[in-house]
Amino acid sequence: MPVIREWLRRLWGTFRKAPEDASMEEELRLHLDLLASDLQRRGMTPDEALRQARRQAGGVAQVMDQRRDQRGLPWLEDLLQDARFGARMLRRGPLATAVALLTLTLAIGANSAIFSLVDPLLFRDVPVRDPAGLVQFTFQYPGDPPLNNFGLANYEQYRDGNHVFSDLFGLAPLTTESRTGEDPIAAEVVTGNFFQALGVRPALGRVLGVSDDKPAAAAAAVVSWQYWKRRLNGDPRVLGSAIDIDDTRVRTPMHATVVGVAEPGFSGLVVGYRPDVWMSLSAVPDAMRSRGGLALAARLKPGVSIDQARADMRVLYRPTRDALAQRDPQWLRVDIDVTPARTGLSTPLHHQFGGPLLLLMTMVGGVLLLACVNIGSLLLARGAARQQEMAVRVSLGAGRFRIVRQVLTESLVLAAMGGVLALVAARFGATTLLRIMMSGTLSPGPPPRLDIPLDARALMFTVAVTVLAALLFGLTPAIAAFVSAPAPALRQSGAAQPRSRRVFGNGLVVAQVAISLALVSVSQLSIAHLRHLRDRSLGFDRHGVLLISINTSRAQNRQQLAALYRDIVPRLEAIP
Repeated sequence: MPVIREWLRRLWGTFRKAPEDASMEEELRLHLDLLASDLQRRGMTPDEALRQARRQAGGVAQVMDQRRDQRGLPWLEDLLQDARFGARMLRRGPLATAVALLTLTLAIGANSAIFSLVDPLLFRDVPVRDPAGLVQFTFQYPGDPPLNNFGLANYEQYRDGNHVFSDLFGLAPLTTESRTGEDPIAAEVVTGNFFQALGVRPALGRVLGVSDDKPAAAAAAVVSWQYWKRRLNGDPRVLGSAIDIDDTRVRTPMHATVVGVAEPGFSGLVVGYRPDVWMSLSAVPDAMRSRGGLALAARLKPGVSIDQARADMRVLYRPTRDALAQRDPQWLRVDIDVTPARTGLSTPLHHQFGGPLLLLMTMVGGVLLLACVNIGSLLLARGAARQQEMAVRVSLGAGRFRIVRQVLTESLVLAAMGGVLALVAARFGATTLLRIMMSGTLSPGPPPRLDIPLDARALMFTVAVTVLAALLFGLTPAIAAFVSAPAPALRQSGAAQPRSRRVFGNGLVVAQVAISLALVSVSQLSIAHLRHLRDRSLGFDRHGVLLISINTSRAQNRQQLAALYRDIVPRLEAIP
């Protein structure tokens, strides 16, 4: 605590100068007058006594500087002084500053926008207890992507037969619709140990338990904190109320009684799908309980590795695989896999956009490097016009490291301005890119909903990229200022450049060409890959072919479905 108080006192002293300086100067002058009076009493003349008093005191300006250093934070004061000077220098060249700011805004904004999408999709841990201990199960049929899709019987077999998991649970997103005109409720069926395994506590009421899995148990539901606040107005009387979920695969709504509200911040395990309601297995109709569609996950026991869990699960999975192989021998090539799930369960959203987003993030990183090289060249050219200024500073006593710090601070001021503008551009760019992604998603079931909040992680990433950019494009002019000799700069008229600046300038040109060639090569490879996917033969003529999805949940029986299909074909053929 004393250290913190001392830092706060010195920080306050750094920014509060005028009153303190006036009182300190008055006190020093009083001491000088007293010392001069004492020297006059010893026989000196008034002028000699004043000179001797100043000599003994060390000078008013020097003493005030020492007292300021003791009272404040001199490094912070120097940094602020350099920042103010850097801002004045940027105002002196508005056109060059505008070009540099536009370049930085686009480069940093592109990196922040892509990170805002990649982070929740691939990097961010799910908000549960000890996410590092979570694993998921997948199997991959030859030619298909990995799937986490099991039946209720598989869940019960793996839950009761494993030796490596402290909890094994399942969940199944429902394909909901609204029959009242309101927004559909995003719902998920979960096993009774779902909340217990994740360590999610209720904010109100209780969460689901194992007893809610029994078919004879009353159908129960837990609503999310966001849904409780948004649609239910945070009403505590929600406990005991009925909720209806319309699933497109069921003719009648699924009914359940609300028993609790989940704690704030919890939005499930499936990235891109934020459930409003979690329903118990007892709410599922008997006709749906025998189907698949259950995604399985588990929590490892302490000391158990993923390899051990994978070996244990493959022993349990073998009977299922052998039974399927009797109908299709290809299943003999399939085995179950256990993979980490700390960032959430893998979905088609991961498989469709994970790789392209990482490639895009690499490319915009190259764009940032190219932008830094371009701005570095611009600052190096501006530095050539300031050679005499820097030489005069060195001649007046400024150290070379002081000059380097001034140049880097100017770069940091420029980067900070670009970083602030980049936050606005990143928000717009991420929203636009997300809209494009969601319109082209191939995910079956409910439409994905991916959050891109402007949170601390996005801000920290933007700040880190901004500082890195400032160092990258400010390092070259700073080194050039460090190695330049002041004497030649003072003698020359300013038209010629020293050899050190020419060397740095040529190096930047080489870097620009190299980075540009790398980006062009990656872009060409990506375009060639997309062209190959577009031109690949699918075995039929795809020109003029449309894919149509039909919601058949309103059909009462198979006869109505057959009549619908018989009627819709000639009506579609009649469309010109």
